[in-house]
Amino acid sequence: MTRLFQSSNLEDAMAKTMRDYGNGSTDYGQMLEDFKRNCMDDVDNKTTIIVLGDARNNHGDPKAEILREMYEKSKRVIWLNPEPRSNWLVGDAEMKKYGPNCHQTEVCNSLTHLERVVSNLLKYAA
Repeated sequence: MTRLFQSSNLEDAMAKTMRDYGNGSTDYGQMLEDFKRNCMDDVDNKTTIIVLGDARNNHGDPKAEILREMYEKSKRVIWLNPEPRSNWLVGDAEMKKYGPNCHQTEVCNSLTHLERVVSNLLKYAA
């Protein structure tokens, strides 16, 4: 990866990275499967899981049942979505399925939003 970014301009390197390593599009269902396979054993009632993404799954299987498992096993699941709430139910967005499996969902598309979320996490951490 490093060589790719050193030898290409940013736009070309990002496009190649997404094509070769990101399968060209977002697959939250696959991400959740990967999380379950690689991380779920480490989740307990003290774990906070934070997902940052637009929940646009390109019409793939969202596998919201895995997020439900994460919700039930963890202390909390927080989904930070960079899109305005008005876009969360439009097109290929899966927030309608993911939202009920989260303890908290927030618009987060700026440093100010992120600071607020982190500040609240720290305030209520116990």
